Parts: sequence; C-alpha cells; structure tokens
Amino acid sequence: MLNKRLSEEAKNEGVSLNSFIQHIVSNALGFSDNKSHGMAIDLDVLYKGKIR
Repeated sequence: MLNKRLSEEAKNEGVSLNSFIQHIVSNALGFSDNKSHGMAIDLDVLYKGKIR
C-alpha cells in the first residue's frame, strides 16, 4: 500500500519514484537541495494521509 501511494504521488508530481523518495528523505533530514525539483509535497500532509 505504501509503495502504491508513493508511486501515485511521484506520478502526480511528474517525477520518478526514486526522486520523490529522495525529496522526502532530504526534507526529513533538513536538507534543502531538492527544492529545485519544485515538488509541492508537504511532509506533514503526506504523513497524515491528506496529500494535496
């Protein structure tokens, strides 16, 4: 279920699953290098199950 959800969100964002997961992990660790990808994901929203 998690893989499907992550795959769907990556597709919605127009990026690969790998890039999407890298973005999530980077944000969680406090890195900001991935902001250039322009992803609209909000980690708090993803965690709570209310993805935009």
